Amino acid sequence: MSGSESIVGGIAIAIEPFTGDGSVKMESEIWTAHSAAPIEKNQEVRVCAMKGLVLVVEPLAEVPPPDSELQT
Repeated sequence: MSGSESIVGGIAIAIEPFTGDGSVKMESEIWTAHSAAPIEKNQEVRVCAMKGLVLVVEPLAEVPPPDSELQT
């Protein structure tokens, strides 16, 4: 695979905290990214889509607030 096919579905690391636009590192390259959800620095994100040269990302794993109870 090459181009966007090799990027979409991949994992990147946030190099700064952001909601909306920010930057991520994927395969030794820095990319502009966009996320509707808050992203923390060094958090892993999944690339959902590519719009031009902007990666649309989402948090790889949501971390529940420390005071939340798990539903069973």
